[in-house]
Amino acid sequence: MVTRLALTEDQFDPLAASLDAGDETAAVLAATLTGDPATFHAGATGASAGRASQWPAGAGQASAGRVTVTLSTRTLTWVPEEAYFQRTALGLSIASTGWVPAFRADVSGGGVPVFVHTHPGGHAAFSAYDDDVDAALAAAARSFGAAAYASVVVAGRSTAPAAVARLCVFGTGAVADVGASAGAPASTFVTVDAIRVAGSAMRLLLPPEPDAPAVDADSVGCEALDSASDVDVFDRQVRMLGTDGQRTLHAVNAAVIGAGGTGSAVAVQLARIGVGGLCLVDDDVVTGPTPTRGHGMRVADVGRPKVEVLGQHLRDIGLGTRISEVKAPLHDPQALHAIQHADVVFSCVDGHGARLSSIATPTHTWPSS
Repeated sequence: MVTRLALTEDQFDPLAASLDAGDETAAVLAATLTGDPATFHAGATGASAGRASQWPAGAGQASAGRVTVTLSTRTLTWVPEEAYFQRTALGLSIASTGWVPAFRADVSGGGVPVFVHTHPGGHAAFSAYDDDVDAALAAAARSFGAAAYASVVVAGRSTAPAAVARLCVFGTGAVADVGASAGAPASTFVTVDAIRVAGSAMRLLLPPEPDAPAVDADSVGCEALDSASDVDVFDRQVRMLGTDGQRTLHAVNAAVIGAGGTGSAVAVQLARIGVGGLCLVDDDVVTGPTPTRGHGMRVADVGRPKVEVLGQHLRDIGLGTRISEVKAPLHDPQALHAIQHADVVFSCVDGHGARLSSIATPTHTWPSS
């Protein structure tokens, strides 16, 4: 399963700046959950395997058995100063008036409440006390009618912030249950693979690696590689980027809009540097001139969908990148749902209409899944 929490720098930077205040700070983010809740449980448990040719509209599936779930935040509400019972550098206690109104407002708007607090100068990790608090807040969110609940810790210093997040989707009929009880104890949460911060630059904050790291194929997309061979295959990149840099590349989900001459060249290079996932979007088929410029496209492929041909070529490279194909134009809801899960989008279209759509897309209100 691939999970994301997407924030803007206008939301994240003030949270990071609050680390310099010395005392812990808390806030509530309102978020929209994108992904197919009916398949969330299967993805979380790895119940099935194999590949699908595309992400169905709104399903957020990179391949069968791999569910992509994205929480896109909309607003940030700070806990009022008067709502703190206790607030120190090592902990905080908040009255219900500090979070209940924000939770209810989020749920009434069809959103998911995300509780955020800081660990100034500390580590991006959940404490035992955080586990108890999250269990209580998750139960409250569920009782208010939320489809899910998430929690975030922002830690360190404002100049070098770190963050970790976790998510629990509730079992309320159509929504599959990750947890076994309404209380949603900490063990039922899924650690979010990455926190994406969009703004003047794209930042991808990854959770700390465990003491004995192991490559999670569903999370980083390197099914054919283990930790040792990973370093060996990407040795030249690791020398320049370091192991942390390569790990970040493995975590990136990218979308390439247009699978022709430019798009195929971009997609091939992304696969070769080891990005975790690639979503290809194009509604066109291979024509007579395409093999002269399209990577991986042959005369024998004329008439086949470009995304299908390019997708197979990328899989044949064998570096483990997850490949997803959407045979639809950019403005199609199926394509919009798919690219919402991308950390970065490459516009490789060649028609004026498609280019205008590419420009207009950032102002589009994403459809709910």
